[in-house]
Amino acid sequence: MKVISAPIHENQDWKHWLAETFNIYNTYQCTCLAVSFWAIWHNRNNFFHEGIWQRTCAIYYRTKHTRRSIGKQAQ
Repeated sequence: MKVISAPIHENQDWKHWLAETFNIYNTYQCTCLAVSFWAIWHNRNNFFHEGIWQRTCAIYYRTKHTRRSIGKQAQ
């Protein structure tokens, strides 16, 4: 798996940063970023609403599995 670092923009506003990032990245990179954000958000909601906390490695593996599935669909 390739690690994709977020670009550095002069714009510090979250919404503008995200829009600029999605404009720079290709479809696969945008998908990886979106899936990663979703996994973190989902874990946060599970903890907040249900008291269930997943370890970082569990979030990573769920994200990796989802990205593989998306990659296979794109081919």
